[in-house]
Amino acid sequence: MLDQMRRSGIFSNMFTLSSALKACSALELPEYGKGLHSLLTKDDNTLDRFLNVGLIDMYYKCVLTKYARSSDDLMPGNYSIALNAMISGYSQNEADDECLDLFVQMYSQGTRSDQTSLLAVLNSAAGLQAANVCKQVHALFMENVACWMTQLELLTSALYQICHKLPLSW
Repeated sequence: MLDQMRRSGIFSNMFTLSSALKACSALELPEYGKGLHSLLTKDDNTLDRFLNVGLIDMYYKCVLTKYARSSDDLMPGNYSIALNAMISGYSQNEADDECLDLFVQMYSQGTRSDQTSLLAVLNSAAGLQAANVCKQVHALFMENVACWMTQLELLTSALYQICHKLPLSW
């Protein structure tokens, strides 16, 4: 459909491009997604951080992590939304070391994480059986978030059990 629009002289905007990126993710069409990436670069839409986050998300869902990382490197500034998307993407692709490394880098730069990235970090810590990381993320979450999410409570408890820290589980 996007190709038909362009041939008809109707140019895409951030909404049509965002929808096309979501379709590439859902249908697992990485080659078409790469074409959209080229189109974004050509049309100078690379400055739109939401399209870049959609691009990063598409690459992770199509298991093309190196392209996702290069997309983030082209983004001006360190947008927390892009970094959070990358942390989630690494975790979903079981790139646990990369997930934790990026989280540490993000945190040391003073960039705030969201609840989704904290869940992703806990998931990666469970994959690595890193109880010390779980404790640190747990403390960070307690400092910065007023109310607990049930999902985070369950994941934290499961992680402590996986890491044989049963007395710390509630």
